[in-house]
Amino acid sequence: MTPEAETRARTLRRALRADSGAATAETAVVLIAVFALLALVMSLGGLFISHARLAEGARTAAREMMISADPHAAIAKAEVVSGKEATFTISTSGEWVTVEAHATWHVGGPILGATIPLEASAHTRLEPHLVRNGP
Repeated sequence: MTPEAETRARTLRRALRADSGAATAETAVVLIAVFALLALVMSLGGLFISHARLAEGARTAAREMMISADPHAAIAKAEVVSGKEATFTISTSGEWVTVEAHATWHVGGPILGATIPLEASAHTRLEPHLVRNGP
């Protein structure tokens, strides 16, 4: 091998050895971003599921009010669907019933301590036999 070729080969070997840890560092940075994105997607999924449960609880309470006009039974059934941490307010106006539901969603559980308020409502008509002065 000529001295020039040997010098070029030595330079090439040094260049290849200099990049030996770059792939590991790049992988570590990318994995952090991937896990952060995965945590965000899972948190948003939890938020949407909590809101869907709250809305379903409000609809359940409205259906129960439509059938029986008993607010205690309606709230009890709504708590089964939405959980005990949800609060429900039932109001009637003539033949209409409005159920408002409120809950708090904890971002990241007790670790982060941040909260997001959730709200849902449902409206329905009372059955004619339950309306005062009705048939």
